[in-house]
Amino acid sequence: MGRRTFARQLLLLGTRVAVILISLVVFRNPLTPAGALGSAVAIGGVFLYSLAKARC
Repeated sequence: MGRRTFARQLLLLGTRVAVILISLVVFRNPLTPAGALGSAVAIGGVFLYSLAKARC
């Protein structure tokens, strides 16, 4: 069951990345260096949380 949960979390992570990229392209949102760093930290945090939860 842990692998299935991990797969779902990775799917959600990919969805979040896709949403960010689509918003940049479709809505032409500017991506400042601070915004890029914040997005990277948030995405990285979700990924690390997924890894930690999968090991428990």
